[in-house]
Amino acid sequence: MSRVKHSDLIKEQMSAEGGSQLGGPLRYENTVILWITADQEVLDKRLDDRVDDMMSRGLLKELEEFHKEYNQRRIQGESPSYTQGIFQSIGLKEFHTYLTQEDKSCPKAELLLQEGLDALKIATRRYARRQIKWIRGRFLRSVDRPVPPVYALDATDPSMWDEKVYNPAESIVKSILGTGPPPEQQPLPKEKVSSIKNLKGERLCRVCMRIFIGDHQWEIHQKSKKHHAMLRKKKKQEDQKLVNKITTC
Repeated sequence: MSRVKHSDLIKEQMSAEGGSQLGGPLRYENTVILWITADQEVLDKRLDDRVDDMMSRGLLKELEEFHKEYNQRRIQGESPSYTQGIFQSIGLKEFHTYLTQEDKSCPKAELLLQEGLDALKIATRRYARRQIKWIRGRFLRSVDRPVPPVYALDATDPSMWDEKVYNPAESIVKSILGTGPPPEQQPLPKEKVSSIKNLKGERLCRVCMRIFIGDHQWEIHQKSKKHHAMLRKKKKQEDQKLVNKITTC
């Protein structure tokens, strides 16, 4: 079985019929995206409630046990860093100051715990907003690539789930499959963009052959170890090609 490099696979997909600078054509012709949405205030409240539910189900105990094991590894000489890896994930870094407080029963610890809880709720809401921004940037811009139609289904009021979500979704899917009439609901309108260069924040890294939506993702990628490792690998390959060329001459 022959092995194909990831970069060669991406280039092959781009050059295929229906492909573009941002990737290959749609794998399945009858593709549709059902996006369950909610009013921002309602969504924020649900996210806050979710964090409270996680705390009531033992999140804090789990964090304390993880932190204890983590520090034991540090003492044993492994020296993992608080500034990298899992400690930068949402749900850990917000409680770092509290977890490093030795006396958990003092008023200061209670204050730090509340600050961590508030920070976790803020981080969760921000993450949800970034997800929404990513979806809009990825699927609601009409560029030189095939993009499935996106239908927004409003789940703001759970008591109207059947009317606002289930029934419209069923109608849309049946229409796509050819077993039902066209749905009453129309897909979300797409932003007209003349070229990929006009897509604010959407870029293709030709070194890693990956697409990034938004300036934040792009900046993180440019500073990442993986990107710099790929740069070194590319340079090494180019240097080797030059040496081989000189040798043949």
